[in-house]
Amino acid sequence: MDRESWDKRAPWTGALFAVIFAVAYFLFPTSTAPKASDGGDVWAAFVTAHRDALLWRGYLVGIGLVFFLWFVAALGTRLRAAGEGRLASTMFAGGVVLAGIEMVYSATTTWISYDHGAGLDGATLKALMNAPLFAFAFPWAVFVGAAAIATMRAKMVPSWLSWFGIVLTAWILVTGATYKHSGFLSPSGWFGQIAIIAFLIGTFVAGAWLGMHSDETHASAPVMSG
Repeated sequence: MDRESWDKRAPWTGALFAVIFAVAYFLFPTSTAPKASDGGDVWAAFVTAHRDALLWRGYLVGIGLVFFLWFVAALGTRLRAAGEGRLASTMFAGGVVLAGIEMVYSATTTWISYDHGAGLDGATLKALMNAPLFAFAFPWAVFVGAAAIATMRAKMVPSWLSWFGIVLTAWILVTGATYKHSGFLSPSGWFGQIAIIAFLIGTFVAGAWLGMHSDETHASAPVMSG
């Protein structure tokens, strides 16, 4: 396969990231993590009971992030070629910061699991495994929002997919204020989970679409959007 073929297929890494991350996030472990309102002893017991699954999650998340960064670079290249340099840089910065936070978060959880709690008391363990959740929303919104606006302006994907990204950006921003102690709007509640699911679906579709359509503009977007 020559260089041009590799470049055309590079966005498929977004779809690969979505699949690998979904497996890591939802299947390792298969049981539900403790709630944000649960005590430190509950979190410590969860780590002990699911040590192997959490180690696999950490490894798969790392592999997924390799593909995610590759996708960010591929999308940035396409956007700059389409004349969206400023938004491409904004998207790239958001994606790199988002990946960095996820890597630190995953590495911390993996180390705690590897070392059977790392000798931490329950409260400290819980804090280390939950505090980074409050840092994700803002670079995440920058990445999704810039990508959605830029692809809409460049007509690189169907218009409905760009609008999906814009709506998701607003949803993600709200996740940054999910301060309820428990329930739907807690840090570990379903409001944030929905954002993750929607993000993975959107990234899979965008990566697959761009991988199949090379660097063509999408002139038929209004027809597909209904």
